[in-house]
Amino acid sequence: MNALKTTTRPKPRKKQRTVSPQPSTSKQLNKRTLPADDESDHSNDIELIDPPPNPPPNTARPQRKEGKAKASESRPNGKVPENQSNTKPESQVKGKAPESRAKDNQVKPKPVKVVAKKHSSNPSIDNASDHDDDRDQEHKMPPLNPRIDKELERWKSKVKDLENQRDKLSQQLEELFQVRKTDAEQALDDLTALYENRSKTQESLISALQAQLASQSPFFRTSESEPNSSKSTHPPPNSTASAIPNFLTRATADAEQHMLQDELVRLKDDVKAKAALVKERERRIVELEQSVKDVRIELDAEIARSKELLSRQPPSHSHHSRADSDTKHAVAIRFYEDFSNLLILSIKFEQRGNVEDDILYTCMYTHIATMTDDETEAWEQVEKTITFSLRVCTDLSEEPELARRVKYTPLELDKLSDEFKERLGFLANGFSFPHNQATLFLGSLSRQMEAAFGEDKSGNVSVVDEYEEGAEIIEVDDL
Repeated sequence: MNALKTTTRPKPRKKQRTVSPQPSTSKQLNKRTLPADDESDHSNDIELIDPPPNPPPNTARPQRKEGKAKASESRPNGKVPENQSNTKPESQVKGKAPESRAKDNQVKPKPVKVVAKKHSSNPSIDNASDHDDDRDQEHKMPPLNPRIDKELERWKSKVKDLENQRDKLSQQLEELFQVRKTDAEQALDDLTALYENRSKTQESLISALQAQLASQSPFFRTSESEPNSSKSTHPPPNSTASAIPNFLTRATADAEQHMLQDELVRLKDDVKAKAALVKERERRIVELEQSVKDVRIELDAEIARSKELLSRQPPSHSHHSRADSDTKHAVAIRFYEDFSNLLILSIKFEQRGNVEDDILYTCMYTHIATMTDDETEAWEQVEKTITFSLRVCTDLSEEPELARRVKYTPLELDKLSDEFKERLGFLANGFSFPHNQATLFLGSLSRQMEAAFGEDKSGNVSVVDEYEEGAEIIEVDDL
């Protein structure tokens, strides 16, 4: 909007109110400024020049003042009061005549001059200039109506009250932003935390007392919540189902007692088995310790005997006599071997405490047979050898005259063929016989080996040895 600056000269009126309380005869012009439509638009203003108040009748009309003048009648807050805006036509802006009168009198307005205000680039300079203009206008303004002054003061006081109220509300808003919780909410949170800590402490104390009570009385337990209970499944927050102590029922106690009895029986069986195993191992340990002691005694005896023999000084002819006796002994042994075909490979003595020691003979019997070849019809000798052991021992369960017995055990049978094993008959298995039938055993051994080479496959346990008109039978016991 462009500001218009106009200067009008109204017709004289018979009756007209004056703005100032006292009539002024001077030619001073009142400056009145209209409020701008937009506060942000400071570029243009409309300035009107009002004529001076009507002079008295005896005063001459003032001449029209040329030049630019400003109407500066101040209004509170830059607005026209309501009491003035709704008044009679006499309260209209001075210097403007009603349109009807202007038309009747045919007063032509002066040409309008457009005055554009230049804005300064510096806002501080503009503000300073505005303040200076306001001060000048205040000094130049004539005294206002007391009613207007009161209205102006009232509006100023309202503005101050509103500003104070605005400051208070803004301060309260800032405090609310800073403090998220009120005092009541903070007190509620503190009280809730206090009661939670107290509840936890009480629950821990209750559980400790229940554990102590359960340890003292095995039949005292804490009740467990039943899955199909008719009561509410949501107990109060301060009470738990496991915190209610009660005694076990008879059926539950009997079931636990039976279970404990079964467990006790099982543990007793385990203890018995462990005790038997320990006892067996202790017996074995005692036997081994005794055998070690016996071996050490024998070793000590042999060492002492060897030392004693070494310490002796044999006579000069002892070597010749021992050599002669050894030669005779070897010749005798060879003679027996040639006539009986029985070789003794080794002899071992085993002690048996209070009874006579056992003697273990490792023997080898060789049988020589003369056979004819079917193709060449020539005679040839065939040898077969078996190895066995004879243990001469004392049987305490037998009668005194039959106390000594001989146990036959075949050895190295895996080296013989299956067919020959079948022909051996009772010699392929172990057996025992009385010691006084040793000669019969040798005869039976010879005849059984001879039968093994022939067509007759004898497997009889008893062998008959014929002497002239009688017969003797070897008493054989299977092992």
